[in-house]
Amino acid sequence: MQYLWNSKGPHRVHSPFVYNLYMNQILDDRNYYIYEEIEAIRKQLLKSDDAINWTEFGAGKSIRSNNYKRRISHLAKSSLAPPKYARLLHRLSIHFSPKITLELGTCLGITSLYLAKSNSLAEVYTIEANKECAEIAKSSFNKLAATNIQLIQGQFSEMLPDFLKGDIILDFIFIDGDHTYESTVNNVNQLIPHLTNNSVLILDDIYWSSEMNKAWQYVKQLPQVTVTIDIYRMGIVFFHQGQSKEHFTLRF
Repeated sequence: MQYLWNSKGPHRVHSPFVYNLYMNQILDDRNYYIYEEIEAIRKQLLKSDDAINWTEFGAGKSIRSNNYKRRISHLAKSSLAPPKYARLLHRLSIHFSPKITLELGTCLGITSLYLAKSNSLAEVYTIEANKECAEIAKSSFNKLAATNIQLIQGQFSEMLPDFLKGDIILDFIFIDGDHTYESTVNNVNQLIPHLTNNSVLILDDIYWSSEMNKAWQYVKQLPQVTVTIDIYRMGIVFFHQGQSKEHFTLRF
C-alpha cells in the first residue's frame, strides 16, 4: 500500500512545526475525561436496532439510494470516525483553539461532540443532509449539553454558499461527507477565501476511493496550501504563507 510504503516515523520529520505537532498532539495517547462520555453515546448508537430513512447524496448514490431504511447501528459502525481519529480531532482543536469551527457531514454527531467539547467558548457549525441523522445528532448534543453546536440541516451544495456569505473567517474545518471528487473540490474552493494563515483544514477518508485520493492530491497542490500531513484516514492541511511547500506522510 502506498501509505505504508511512504509513511515515516518521528525521526525522519525535519520540520520543527510538524515534528512538534506529531509528537505532542498526533501521537498523544492521554485519556481525556470527555472521551468516555462521548464514547458512551457511540456505544448506544452501535446497539440501536432502530432504522431511519436514508438517501445517498454523494458517493454510492444509485437508484436504490433514493429512499431506503438503514439501521442506526450499521450507520454508526460504518460511517462514524473511529475513536482514534475522533480523539485526534479533539486534541487538534484544543491545540489550535479555533473560535469558529465548521464540519461538513454531521452524521450522528460524534465528531461534532469531540470538536465542541474541546472548547466550550468555540462556535461549532455542522451541516448534515439527512434530516433523521440530524435529529439523532441533536439528541446526542443535548445529552452532553453541547450548547455551542449549531446544526444546519440540508445539502452542502445548498447550505454552504449561504453559510459563507459575508466576511466569516473559519479557523478549523473538518470535511467528512459527499465523498466525490467534484463535491470535495468544490467545497474546498468555496472555503479557501474564508481561511487565514492560521486556519486548519482536515479531510476525512482520503484513501476511501480513487476519487477521494484524487481530491486529496488536488488540495495538496493548491497555491494557498503550504504544509500537509497524511495520516492515512485523514489529511491535515495548513496555510502558513511564506513557508516552503512540504507534504508529510506520517504513521498513526
